[in-house]
Amino acid sequence: AKLPGAQAADGPAPVSAAERWRGALPWEDAPEEDDAQASGETTEQEHDDANDPVTSLAHLPGLDEARTAAMLDDPRIVTVYDFEVRDRTAYLIMEFVEGITLTRLLREFSDSITLDMVTAVFDAVSGALMTAHAAGVLHLDIKPDNIIITPQGQSKVTDFGLATLADASGAGTTGGGTIGYMPLEQMRREHLEAIAKVVEKHDLIVLSDEIYSELTYGKERHVSFASIKGMKERTVVVNGFSKAYAMTGWRLGYALGPEPIITQMTKLHQYAIMSAPTTAQYAAIEALKHGDSDIERMREEYDTRRRLIVDGFCRMGLTCFEPEGAFYVFPSIKSSGLTSEDFCEKLIYAQKVAIVPGTAFGECGEGFARVSYSYSLNHIKEALRRIEAFLDDLN
Repeated sequence: AKLPGAQAADGPAPVSAAERWRGALPWEDAPEEDDAQASGETTEQEHDDANDPVTSLAHLPGLDEARTAAMLDDPRIVTVYDFEVRDRTAYLIMEFVEGITLTRLLREFSDSITLDMVTAVFDAVSGALMTAHAAGVLHLDIKPDNIIITPQGQSKVTDFGLATLADASGAGTTGGGTIGYMPLEQMRREHLEAIAKVVEKHDLIVLSDEIYSELTYGKERHVSFASIKGMKERTVVVNGFSKAYAMTGWRLGYALGPEPIITQMTKLHQYAIMSAPTTAQYAAIEALKHGDSDIERMREEYDTRRRLIVDGFCRMGLTCFEPEGAFYVFPSIKSSGLTSEDFCEKLIYAQKVAIVPGTAFGECGEGFARVSYSYSLNHIKEALRRIEAFLDDLN
């Protein structure tokens, strides 16, 4: 819906939200407190800030992320032009894209899905992810409801969970949607069910790596793709004992799948590796029989370390997405002014702390670093102290 202030389609181009929002938040380039402010007098700047809708809504969850999303420039992402404020609620004015959502396409027109459509969806999503990560946007809400298929079979990504702003009441609604964050580490059942429809339609086999399946946090637990209706006979699940049972050095894993596939895999495997060591196999049997309580205790320990390290990075200005699985975090180091590799190399020389450059996982990892929290609390606290000291020296 077109809100007041939005330009007509045949009129002049609307003012970019990026231009309106750039530098608008009060914590950016904040002036030093002057004598007039200290004495309680109201300055002209304070008066302007009080009347500015962006500044007055700066406390709302998601405003800064939504401003960042508005700056994303990619033909595969629905463009955000401007915003409007009504009754203490901020609304975004966005590009209109004719088409239907991927959810509706899968539900009502599954017989019309072509391989070109599938390719377009993957192209749009991967392109949106790369653009978003390059811009430092990690709170993504890419789901079938947020992917639009045009009549020409093209795809565009919208929302991101950032394309709407939270209501001042804190309820998270904006009249046009909600702010939602989908961790990349853990897919929900509804996402897997949507994929399953495509898999069944095109008669595909799925290889599902579920090595971190037991190490998830929060109310949502891991859902195996093989448990989705109709997918057991189409899925090969790869798993092992390294993560869930902390048996990294035992080098023992397994594959579960349809008998015809496993039979052929065994033929190849038996001529490459004689067998797993007998001692490792007995250790795995013991873990399967009596190790579940240990997994729960370990998950609780990891959860404590996860919250500690995320809070630590955010406190020192390295914004960090809170993962819902595994034992890694991916803090942004862009505020340091260094590349990922320079940051990690200088850190290990200066403070003897080893972390992995984000670029080790692809070009979109530039500006980030991967940090494991599979260490003791004391090690994590000391590492955070040294990283903060490193940042202080940079400044």
